[in-house]
Amino acid sequence: MSVLKKLKLQNFRNISNAEIDFVKNNFILGSNSQGKTNILEAIYSLSTGNSFRGHKDSWVIKTGELYAKLEAEFLIDDEQISIELFWERDEDSVNRVIRINKTNAKKKDILNKSFMVLFSPDLVYLLKTSSTNRRKFLDDLLSKVYIGYYDNLSGYNQALRQRNMLLKLRNASPEDLEVWNQKLIQYGSKINQARQEVSDEINKRSQAWFKKLAPENPRELKLTYSGTATSKEDYKNKLKNVEYKDKQFGYTNFGPHREDLHINLGGFLANQLASQGEFRLIVLAIKLAEGEYGKEMIKRPAIYLLDDVFSELDIDREQSVIESFAGGDQVIYTITDETIIKDDLAGRIRVEDGSVTKTTHELSRT
Repeated sequence: MSVLKKLKLQNFRNISNAEIDFVKNNFILGSNSQGKTNILEAIYSLSTGNSFRGHKDSWVIKTGELYAKLEAEFLIDDEQISIELFWERDEDSVNRVIRINKTNAKKKDILNKSFMVLFSPDLVYLLKTSSTNRRKFLDDLLSKVYIGYYDNLSGYNQALRQRNMLLKLRNASPEDLEVWNQKLIQYGSKINQARQEVSDEINKRSQAWFKKLAPENPRELKLTYSGTATSKEDYKNKLKNVEYKDKQFGYTNFGPHREDLHINLGGFLANQLASQGEFRLIVLAIKLAEGEYGKEMIKRPAIYLLDDVFSELDIDREQSVIESFAGGDQVIYTITDETIIKDDLAGRIRVEDGSVTKTTHELSRT
């Protein structure tokens, strides 16, 4: 079991103070630009330690305030767990503190606590325009389902920074470079192997979901990861092949930081040729595949955060999406059209200009 029971927000984005109770199915209601997405951002931050919007930490703090605080109560495998995130302005920077059950923790400590799957229009744009964010999608998923992946990724990024610093000196000794080469080989081959495996799994599942979401589309969806150096020997050889080029340019030209997750539709890159509506369905299929795969790996239901997921879907597809979560998953939607809600037991949370004006229990009595 993995359920979000309660969320408290203080000075987060445009929300001054709010306390929200959640049930299995939840709908956050309101017009555009009222703060609905901010609630999903807050929830997702509690599973990753940072915003999915990728902005500076200072931006999550409400304008004119010195701090922001999030606190959530989860029920995970029959254990009640509290997770807090606290941001505080400090002259030129923002300090962030993570706490689990009132004890200070690190980012990696919360990655495996609750398995959340996010769909948002922001994410559609990021996956379409940036290979960095396509790599981040793989890394975020792997960090949640594989113990040790986050440490491998951190080790790789540290080694990459050190090697690039040496390359910029232009006169680094072969011995000094070899120290960091070995680190890149160690971590990079593991990262490529894990990304390759998860890409294959997401590819199979997203193909099935895309056919379900767009049965009239004859083109096949296919996801492929570009990194092929999954063994230490292969990685070593490819790194050696670009060493002269690395010294010329002053940075490392080969490795997981240069790879991409190619998203193809009908044999062509979808981010270049698919329509906006098609790419939105592709990302939805990928996120549903992510949830399916992640649940199998961690043996626990997911918490789905679906921001404006029904936009551009017809009625049949709307219901198809809702029916996809008939099992033990918890789902939190943001919507503008209340007629979508067919479940009388669903939680309803109304947001207006950053204020939570009605909650589940209040609406059920009106």
